[in-house]
Amino acid sequence: MIVTALITFVFSFCLCFFSIPYLVLIAKKFSIYDKPNEIKKHNDKITYLGGISIVFSFIISFGLTMPESVRKPIFSSPYFIVSICLFFYGLLDDIFDIKPIRKLLIQSILCTLLIYKINLYIPFEYLYQELNSTLSLALTIVILLSIINAFNLIDGADGVAVSLAIITTTLFTIIFIINKDYYFSIVTMALLGSLIGYFFNNKPPAKIFMGDSGSLFLGMMIGTLIIVIIAGSENTKSIPLKERILLSTSTISVAVFDMIRLFIIRIIKGKNPMKGDNHHIHHKLQKIGFSKLKVLTYIILIQLFFTTITLLLKNNDILLVYIFLLLLYIGFIETLNIAKIYMDKFLNYKTHKIYRSVNDKINVYYKKLENQN
Repeated sequence: MIVTALITFVFSFCLCFFSIPYLVLIAKKFSIYDKPNEIKKHNDKITYLGGISIVFSFIISFGLTMPESVRKPIFSSPYFIVSICLFFYGLLDDIFDIKPIRKLLIQSILCTLLIYKINLYIPFEYLYQELNSTLSLALTIVILLSIINAFNLIDGADGVAVSLAIITTTLFTIIFIINKDYYFSIVTMALLGSLIGYFFNNKPPAKIFMGDSGSLFLGMMIGTLIIVIIAGSENTKSIPLKERILLSTSTISVAVFDMIRLFIIRIIKGKNPMKGDNHHIHHKLQKIGFSKLKVLTYIILIQLFFTTITLLLKNNDILLVYIFLLLLYIGFIETLNIAKIYMDKFLNYKTHKIYRSVNDKINVYYKKLENQN
């Protein structure tokens, strides 16, 4: 089964990686480009058709390589159908620029229908006696919507959304393989292959964007896989519920926290929380002088830091852990200017110290050689 999963990964990677140049040519022929504005700032003509390569590489690879002997969960078809519906709706948004409130309404309808239809939700009532199954179901819908929109909003700089998705999907793959859930192991390997194939074309400087079609699909897939790990997979239920929740959500904290931070700032300033602006984490990093590559690197490092902290705090109350992490994130982002000054001084000092140390050792080595001669 591991061999099948690896074949799925390679097949998905190749499909995505080699299909993108053709999509770029199609975009060039028909002038299908992302329009720059005060939020999206790029000088080159870049197409938003990357979501097509991600989605179709994923569907084709796992569809063709999934063994018939592997049992398919009854809820998997509704998940994929809703994810594909969001993909096509996102494609319409890329073309016609649909208003945020309408987009949220459609997402809400699809997520509500999905969760109610399959009756699969995060059982918060087992952790908090104040809640019941109905409230847990409603909270699951809100969380799913939040994840979808978090990935949609974080997709504003080269390589950022796909890198966070790669980290998350890699963790999910490891969880499913360790717990011998072969169906979702192949699903996540197919998704991971397409994401890495896309990353090589989206890393700075980007040749293609995934657009809303790709980010909405990605958010939906990751959100539903989180629900599967927590409540849908019989294989992962050997992990305690609290650990399942923290483990599966530990790699999406930057995307979700940044969305919450933006909404808080907009509400405090009396602005529409649904209206876009240039206060995202990638915008703030660019404003203080980071290059696109540095922006990507720092966001990945920040995510890995928060993932580590989350896992270290896994024995604590979930709500308190995430309130603490959210406040830590907001404090960190809002003091980036100060942090950068000390960071630069530290790095310059360290670099100078390391250079002097290495240089002294080289001089000692040469002196020894001279004495021997």
